[in-house]
Formats: sequence, C-alpha cells, structure tokens
Amino acid sequence: MKYLLFSLTLLVFTSCDKILYEDGVPPRGYDTKDFALSSFDRVELNNAFFVTIVKSTESKVSAKGSGDDIDDLEVTVTNGKLDIRYDKRIRIKQLKRYKMELVVYTPNITEIDAKSASDTEISGFGTFNSFIASVSGASTLRLNNTVKSLTANISGASKIRLPLKVENIDAEISGASTLDGFDANSTEVFLELSGASKAEVSASKTLSVKASGASKVFYKGEPKITEDLSGGSKVSKE
Repeated sequence: MKYLLFSLTLLVFTSCDKILYEDGVPPRGYDTKDFALSSFDRVELNNAFFVTIVKSTESKVSAKGSGDDIDDLEVTVTNGKLDIRYDKRIRIKQLKRYKMELVVYTPNITEIDAKSASDTEISGFGTFNSFIASVSGASTLRLNNTVKSLTANISGASKIRLPLKVENIDAEISGASTLDGFDANSTEVFLELSGASKAEVSASKTLSVKASGASKVFYKGEPKITEDLSGGSKVSKE
C-alpha cells in the first residue's frame, strides 16, 4: 500500500510538472559550467532561464546557477538548432529550481523559440537580414539589433521589445501578449492580434491590422492603414 501511494504521488507530480522557482541564492552558492558545442544558428529555450545571446567566434553555453540544476541541464545541438531544457525525468530535488543564468555564444543566429517564462536578450550581431522569433508562455525577448525583416509569433502573455530599427514587421500576437516597437521606426508593419493583445509600432509606409478580442494597436507615423477590426479592437494614433 505504501508503495502504491508513493507511486501515485510521483505520478501526480510528474503529470503536473509542479516546480517551485526560488529567487534566492542556492544553499551551496552558485556553480558555473561551460558547454562546448557544434555550430548552430537557431535556439530553443524550454524553461524559465535568464538568457543572453551574444556574437562570438565560439559556439558554447555558459551556465550559472545551482549545482543540482546545472547537473539537470540538457544542452544539445541537432541539425543546427540549440535546445536548452531541464531533464524531464522527475526527481525529488527537481521540485525546486533556482535562478539559472545562461550566456549563449554563437557566430550567428537566425531564429529563436523562447518558451516557459524565459527571459532573453540578443545583442551584438549588427544587422539581421531576416529574423524569426517565437515567444510563448509568459516569456520576454529583447532584440537589441537592427533587422531588415522580422517575423514574430507572440503568445501566452509574452512580450517582444524592439529598441532598434526593424524595417519590416510581420507579427501574430495572441493571448494578452505585447509587441513593443515604437523605437523600431519601421517602414511596413503587418499585424494580426487576438485575445486582448497590444502592439505599439512606428510605420512610415504601410500599417495592416487584423484584430479581434479587444486588442489594441497604437502607432506613430503617417502610414497607409488597412484594418479589419472586431470584438472591440482599436487602432489609435499615438
């Protein structure tokens, strides 16, 4: 009977993936570890990591966090895509995680898929001809580079910030998510919003908006505007 109860308890924890995240310093302090990797230009983040992605001649990941958490990291490259996550095989110690800081070094990056409350900043790559960003699950991305063409999918109360110029933006925004793009000084912007989402953009030539579910678009500039609005959604000049 005791074995059965333990098994059922373990099943509940496994199926719910119930993990507590602690803001404090780990009991034994912080450990660090470097992961040497083969080359990659795409990144997928699958947990509540604090990530900085920087341009480098190397391809590696430097981790700073609890030693137990670092031991549980899975850092792999498959077909040019870096995947960072925790080992999903449940153990008692995995029910508590501490802040994990990651620095990703790579010569180039073309795409990011950031999930599960991750917080990511990309810097130092100059100008991207094109970039693809998918941000979900209450995650945040700050793209500190100029971009000629950005394709973005933002969902689940997530946010993308664009502090530098992005010439063309094509974005789908859903689930109370946000695009912060006033400083991007764009030429053409194409937006599809739903679920009380919000976009702030600057466009000089074209602004195309399809919005539903009380979503809002605020814009700067004098673009030609095409809009398809429903469910109390609005497009307003800032």
